[in-house]
Amino acid sequence: MEYTFVDDQVDQFYGKDNQLAMCLYCFSFIALFISCLGIFGLMSISIRERVRELGIRKIVGAMFFDLAFLLLLDIIIIVGIATIIGGFTGGYIADRWLQNFSYHINRGLGIIMLSFIIALLMAIIPVSLKLWKAITVEPVMAIKSDS
Repeated sequence: MEYTFVDDQVDQFYGKDNQLAMCLYCFSFIALFISCLGIFGLMSISIRERVRELGIRKIVGAMFFDLAFLLLLDIIIIVGIATIIGGFTGGYIADRWLQNFSYHINRGLGIIMLSFIIALLMAIIPVSLKLWKAITVEPVMAIKSDS
């Protein structure tokens, strides 16, 4: 007669799932880091090309928040499209994967909206210093610049 504890059997049964979850966490972190670098690069190029435009808008009387929204609109659109595509694709894959388990979770649009907010914050934080420098530069210096 062999005896085992139920905890050991459950750990053995879900061991591969725990290992898969750890791998997914690592790859997700790497993907987020690379995407933040990409967004930082895109915004650096966009800001460098729009320095004169920002200077002219400041001379005409644009407010700080209007300029910030103008520059952040690109990020909002990119993150929004990525969230829609990734949210529904990930939801479909998760539903297919969870069919193998006896207990399921109900997912809704709330988790997609939360992921949009988190992704938007992760995209805005690395770019915020670059935005601040671009918006607070003197308008005359921005118009004179050759870059």
